[in-house]
Amino acid sequence: MNDRNDRQQNSVSSGEMFVGLNLLSKIGVIFIIIGVIAFSATSGYYLSGGVRMALVIFVGIIMLIAGEIFYRKGSVIFANALIYGGVAELFISALIGKFGFQVFGGGAAQFVGLFAAAVGFFLANRYKSMPLTFVALFCGLLPIYAIDSNFSACICLCCLIAEHAAAAVTAYNKNYRPLNVAGAALICFEAMMVSTLFYGTMRDELKMPAIIMILFVLCAGFIYASGALLNGAHCDGALSASEIAVVIITQAFLVYFANANLYFIFGKTVDLVAMIVLALIYLVCVIGFSLKFSSRCMASNVFINLLLATAAFSVITLLTGEANYYAIHGLAAAVLIVGVLIERNMLKVWGYVLLGIAEVDFFIQLGINRFYVIFGNKVNYLENTIMYIVNIAVWLGIMIFYIARKNTDGIMFKVYACFALLNTGILLSVIAYNDMFRTLMGTGMNRGFVSLVVILVCACLWQILGFTAGKMRSLEEAGMPASLSFYGVGLLFLGAANMIRSSANRNEIMLDGLLIAITIAVNVVSVLAVLDITKQISEKAPKFAKAVGLVVSLYGVMTLTTILGTNNFVRFTSYIISIIYILTAAVWIFIGFKKLNALLRRFGLALALLVSVKLFLFDFIQEDAMIRTILFIGFGVTLLGIGLGYGTAELKLRQNNKK
Repeated sequence: MNDRNDRQQNSVSSGEMFVGLNLLSKIGVIFIIIGVIAFSATSGYYLSGGVRMALVIFVGIIMLIAGEIFYRKGSVIFANALIYGGVAELFISALIGKFGFQVFGGGAAQFVGLFAAAVGFFLANRYKSMPLTFVALFCGLLPIYAIDSNFSACICLCCLIAEHAAAAVTAYNKNYRPLNVAGAALICFEAMMVSTLFYGTMRDELKMPAIIMILFVLCAGFIYASGALLNGAHCDGALSASEIAVVIITQAFLVYFANANLYFIFGKTVDLVAMIVLALIYLVCVIGFSLKFSSRCMASNVFINLLLATAAFSVITLLTGEANYYAIHGLAAAVLIVGVLIERNMLKVWGYVLLGIAEVDFFIQLGINRFYVIFGNKVNYLENTIMYIVNIAVWLGIMIFYIARKNTDGIMFKVYACFALLNTGILLSVIAYNDMFRTLMGTGMNRGFVSLVVILVCACLWQILGFTAGKMRSLEEAGMPASLSFYGVGLLFLGAANMIRSSANRNEIMLDGLLIAITIAVNVVSVLAVLDITKQISEKAPKFAKAVGLVVSLYGVMTLTTILGTNNFVRFTSYIISIIYILTAAVWIFIGFKKLNALLRRFGLALALLVSVKLFLFDFIQEDAMIRTILFIGFGVTLLGIGLGYGTAELKLRQNNKK
């Protein structure tokens, strides 16, 4: 009986398997990819561009072949990490070939990206994997950065439309509803990125790029919306939640994108005419669905809302500058509050969409103000303050309105509340980086000193947001991922502050005793954030509760090491310490498996994760580029070896369970 209890206690838990097999395998793949990128930058003295390009592609192919082998052997999770990495490597090779080796032009890079997408979609269909389809679709963003001419820009748009068409067909045939929504949202981001790069290649003539980009958004949006509308036509005008989201995202962005481009390039008259034409098209759709089915059918309601939104944009177009900004924020808040009061989900969704548009407008205004500062123009600080107040009042005010009405059960509120907190963090960080930085610099303080103060403020801010999100009962299950994300951002800011202190010259940054004490205090207090993180995780996975003390202790050791190192009390070569850490982690994991000791294995896993973070935050600043290459590839292979060990353990567990 005792022997069985010991075996159960020392068995490989699901949480440990997730970290050892899933997480470390993917981190290892990422390190190998970074190592390949570093190799492309450091091997120019030894190999020609063509040979280096072949080696980069060869790494991707090897990862795909290895993934296929492990997939056939049954180690699916480990195989997925290799396959995802292989597909991403092929996409990255398009950029490396252009910017690293100069063997590709912009058009050739686009064709390489299209080939990588074809491989990704083929393997996704072969393995029936929706995540791999996501990877192939989202990695299609990478070749966008290879645009260098009108030709490559047009090829890029054609490739993107082809990829979205493949994703839409796959989603339709496999019933991958999340893929439809994600693809529709991705169109928005791609259009913004391509338009920025496209306009950069045709600065003298912007009219044609504007028309081409609007056509791209129209075609790509139609690819996803058409499937949803066809389903609605077969189901008496009924649309599922994901289909509603697809139609709204694509059409709302079309209205916004067309409005912004047409107004900026062609003027107010052309913009208003285009908005009227779009409104008439939506009116025809409303009439068609109403006559065919019913005026109350969901498809008809969707187009009614689109019609109203287009009309609203036409009104907003008449306004300019700050009036436009305040009108969008007011309209978004009004639509969302009315939707909550009369319990109309469509109005709620449109309120969220308009809030997103208002947020884009907010950051545009911040960018304009930043432009004024860079070029020495005067900035109206009163108007800035009003902008901040309006933005944060709308986001947090609506969240408080939800909570006051006790209308916090739906997923829509939880998503909105998380975004409201995220927006608050971004807004306050922007204020710190723009206004606080500018104010302190105006007092004559040293630039390095001011930078460190601002980063420490941001670190504290995000950790407070992480604590707040984790303690909000109304968020329920959404609170944990939001809390961990905010904590993670705060710790990254803290890491950046420590890097500044470790690399800056004291005479330049003028660190006094008070600032040193504050920095050390923030590092020490951050242990509380890690303690809260581990407690939240242990609540979802009780078996992890035993490792809470170990994780916090390890973070404390790392924090102490950081404090000593950044104050020049201890001198050490970062990558040598990292090598010792990763080898120690591998030894502990090996011994843990041999001795059936779960604590030793988890200790090794925690150390491996911490040294992975250390590799990013500290070791990458080493001057020798070849050492960086060897480090990342070596660490990647080591982490994959650990993942392989857990994959072998997983197969043995399956075999034992069958017996």
